[in-house]
Amino acid sequence: MYNRKQFPDPRLFDVLVSSPEHFKKYNNVKDSQSVQLNSLYPVTKKGESNVDTRATNELVQKVLRPESGDQVHHKNALSLIGIALDNADDAGKAQIYNLLEHNGVNIGDDIYNLINLPQRVHEDHHRFTRDQGLEMQGRGTKGLARRIKDSSNIDETLEYVQDYIDYGIPMIRENIDDLLTEYHGSAGAGKRFADKSVLDAYRQAIDGDINTSDQGKAVNIFADTVLMEKGINGNGKNGKH
Repeated sequence: MYNRKQFPDPRLFDVLVSSPEHFKKYNNVKDSQSVQLNSLYPVTKKGESNVDTRATNELVQKVLRPESGDQVHHKNALSLIGIALDNADDAGKAQIYNLLEHNGVNIGDDIYNLINLPQRVHEDHHRFTRDQGLEMQGRGTKGLARRIKDSSNIDETLEYVQDYIDYGIPMIRENIDDLLTEYHGSAGAGKRFADKSVLDAYRQAIDGDINTSDQGKAVNIFADTVLMEKGINGNGKNGKH
């Protein structure tokens, strides 16, 4: 059984136990996001034979990939989940996985746990999560993250993980939304929420409703939400960025 101390970079362990299907020896979250986008929305003849579908996929990929200056961020921190799993035996790990799955929480390098953030927003958000005890930070870890880190009792760990789900995740969601709104100024004018599946929701949003020759960036992956942050030159609303 692997443990975190066996890895020169603990983040490799965190990805391995959180999303083993996306693990590589030299893991890079941006590459992982790219591989998943290519799988979900193939743009080559080998991956998708229909030329119209490939054209749509190219548009979707263009919108969902990071812009210049963006960084790919794990909404549910690798270290928080990784350490909770590292502290548990195999039976305990299974209980943690089941709890997260039951609550619809995506972890690791899963594409639904990733969001593209401008560097400043990314840095500000990490300061927030560390200050609120929602992310590990070595000896400075505090709050709920410290309780998870110090827990060796699976029942207590499950309680802490449930607290994170109930209280931590909404705080994370709200802070990212606030930081992006502030960063983009009048983002609220162009904000739009879609429902459950981000990629499918975006496909529906653009289906026959967008001028593919002249569209603005519109979407950030945010679990079950699509944030329409820039104007779309189609039948959608035009917002000022």
